[in-house]
Amino acid sequence: MPKLMAVSDIHVGHQGNKPVVEQIRADSPEDWLIVAGDVGEKTDDIRWALRTLRERFAKVIWVPGNHELWTTTKDPVQIKGAPRYDYLVALCRDLDVVTPEDEFPVWEGAGAEQYGGG
Repeated sequence: MPKLMAVSDIHVGHQGNKPVVEQIRADSPEDWLIVAGDVGEKTDDIRWALRTLRERFAKVIWVPGNHELWTTTKDPVQIKGAPRYDYLVALCRDLDVVTPEDEFPVWEGAGAEQYGGG
């Protein structure tokens, strides 16, 4: 039976966190993953993490955290505010990652029957 999993605050820009993300894997090819914010601060790190996770899960749903929306001097993509959010939404769409701007997916797996699904 497919599972719906969730992670948050993976902060892949911090030393030691990328190997942890590399260990996150689906138990079955039908598992979904919610990435609930604070993936990283640099767009390259965010792209790496979401691509890595998307390759392992049937569906990845990204919810932005405050760290994604910061623009640090170390990020080569120096855009701020709504344009930065739009950039990240486009990045997610290129990776086939669901964003808050996309139609909400419907989970049909374990637990769905308790909430009118399945």
